[in-house]
Amino acid sequence: MGRIVYAPIVHESLPFARAVREAFERERPDCVAVELPETLSAPVARAVARLPLLSLLRWRDGADPPSYLVVEPCDGVFEALRLAHEHRVPAHLVDRDTARYGAHHDQLPDPAAIDSIGYEAYVAAVEPALGAETATPDDVQRERTMAFHLARLAERHACVLFVCGLAHAARVRALVSQGDLPRPLGRTRRDGVEVLHLHEASSREVLGEPPWVQARWERLRADGAALGAARLDRVGLAGELLLEARARMAKDDGERVESRALALAMRYAQNLARVRGALAPSLADVVVAARGVGSDDFAWHAWDLATAWPWQADPADLPTYRVTLEELARGSRRLWLERRKKTRRHLLRVVRDRPHAPAGAPFTAPDAKSPRLCSHPPEDVRVEAFGAHVRRRAKGLFTSERASVVPMTTGLADGLDLRETIRALAHDRRLRVREDASMPGEVSAVCVLFDPDDADDRYPWTLTWQGEHEGESDMALYATPPDARPVGPGVGRCEYGGFLMTWPPGRMFEVFEDGYFDAAATKGERLLLAAIDYAPGRLVAHVAPKPPRARLIALARRAGKKVLHVPLGQLSPDLLRKIRVFHVLEGHHVRSWARSHLR
Repeated sequence: MGRIVYAPIVHESLPFARAVREAFERERPDCVAVELPETLSAPVARAVARLPLLSLLRWRDGADPPSYLVVEPCDGVFEALRLAHEHRVPAHLVDRDTARYGAHHDQLPDPAAIDSIGYEAYVAAVEPALGAETATPDDVQRERTMAFHLARLAERHACVLFVCGLAHAARVRALVSQGDLPRPLGRTRRDGVEVLHLHEASSREVLGEPPWVQARWERLRADGAALGAARLDRVGLAGELLLEARARMAKDDGERVESRALALAMRYAQNLARVRGALAPSLADVVVAARGVGSDDFAWHAWDLATAWPWQADPADLPTYRVTLEELARGSRRLWLERRKKTRRHLLRVVRDRPHAPAGAPFTAPDAKSPRLCSHPPEDVRVEAFGAHVRRRAKGLFTSERASVVPMTTGLADGLDLRETIRALAHDRRLRVREDASMPGEVSAVCVLFDPDDADDRYPWTLTWQGEHEGESDMALYATPPDARPVGPGVGRCEYGGFLMTWPPGRMFEVFEDGYFDAAATKGERLLLAAIDYAPGRLVAHVAPKPPRARLIALARRAGKKVLHVPLGQLSPDLLRKIRVFHVLEGHHVRSWARSHLR
């Protein structure tokens, strides 16, 4: 009778897949047996032959929900079957086909301990704790079936490598040693087992080890020479993942995470692992740590790299199925990452000069579509001053809303607060001073909306103007058309429905024609979206009768911007009347006589 080499494993774990490979290379068996139902022999063989393409087996027992088996590289069972296939060694599935077998969740030490104490020491320490008292009636039948098949294989082969779960190995060994085992009753054939290609989205969720880890294993096992010297400890792999995520974010987003932050992220991830009783960080620990020391973007890059499976088939040779964690009855941890919305990289464009009409040509009203249109310089000065006023007002509201009042200790801070000082006189008779919040940047866009919705389409004329010099802003606006109310030759009177100003000039183009802002529900929202997109700084002032919708606030936050709302009613009505009316000229030459018609 031949030898049986037992290789107990924890399923879906890289250290045990590597241990199985080492056992195979050391023992050189002439037969491999694994803990999978014998009724799945043909489908499993087909799925294993497809690796590294991922497969899913699906079958059904009557009216019960379907059963699934994910075939992945970092499971010792499938590693043993792959080795048998590569070395042309016969492989057998020796488990019992048990319907409605419940999932077991044994509390085991972190398999990462194998990196420190070795595979044999781990098994010797854990196996005694999984005694007969932990076995269910289904386990007993399964183990008797495995022992029966192993005994028959040992009669025909000199060395049988048997790979099974750590909970079963000792009990199967004891049954084989008894000899003369009858075969338990059970299903010996199963029809209707489907072999499916695992959907790319499912491969990000349902694998036992993160795809990043399994891909590393797959590449190393393809290069046998490199596999022997490779370090595959989970802590080292987590560090490599963070390094690659940092490099990709610097390349794609132009943002860099400092080396000191990476070291802090690793300590954070390891501390999270220790809190849950593990030795090495999980993918969730690494992603949480990346977000904690960096940003949601950094965490997203780490997650995206860690869950991308490089080997995909398009089209696949099998039907593709997207299985969910709920169908597999597996738990999960949910972490919401809100990526910063990337501001577009605006291309440099050549702005053609506006052609000048011949001097003295007759004009009755400016053509709203004429490329020669220009503004009236005195009004430009007035609206630029208004923009500066709004910027100061927005900054004042920001600091006042976030200001704190504290007892004076060493100085007056940002000023004495008389009201709070008087209020506190009855208590401790200490002076109260204000401490204003610091601004996270400058206001680089001002969006003023007199009529944000324009429900009756009173302001049909839209225009994007670039500043003529460094002292002017770029402006986009919607207003009444200039040819509706001419006030002189080539001079039209308009009224703003809303306008946007952004600094520095020379960067804004065709806001109302740009499909990038088509998600806006109104003209006012389109201007705010453009303000968020074009503002080089972090702050955007929004002047309107009511605050913007929460969706736009969230969109600005994703883009790394903050919208400062200034209620329109807080500004001087007289000032607003002066600003709201403006004049458009047919061309630059009209400026020579426009002033006489605007008094």
